Amino acid sequence: MVMKRLFYFLFVLLPVLLYNSFSQESNWFTDITVETGLEGIGTSKIQCVDINNDNYPDLLLGTGGLTVGNSNTFYIYLNVPDPGSPNKRKFIDYTEESGINVTVILKNLIANTMLQ
Repeated sequence: MVMKRLFYFLFVLLPVLLYNSFSQESNWFTDITVETGLEGIGTSKIQCVDINNDNYPDLLLGTGGLTVGNSNTFYIYLNVPDPGSPNKRKFIDYTEESGINVTVILKNLIANTMLQ
């Protein structure tokens, strides 16, 4: 009788309990990329930092490596108030205005290293 109860617990009841405790409903995640201004953004690295010192986290996004030409591999998105809704915030692309450009940074770094 004890073996039968142990078998039932280990192979019937325990898997059901574990499944129910670790499974999530299909609606637990809400996609808000369009609402926050991040639709279509693909990245492999992300940093949250307050770039403009407004006490809201801004995003520094990076790709997996250097690109050819003068294209950026880093992107800056500032967390700003949403003009359509005063209680919401969204991200705006601030990459061009920031002047961040990996190729310029690397050229300066290489030039400085070669001079030493």
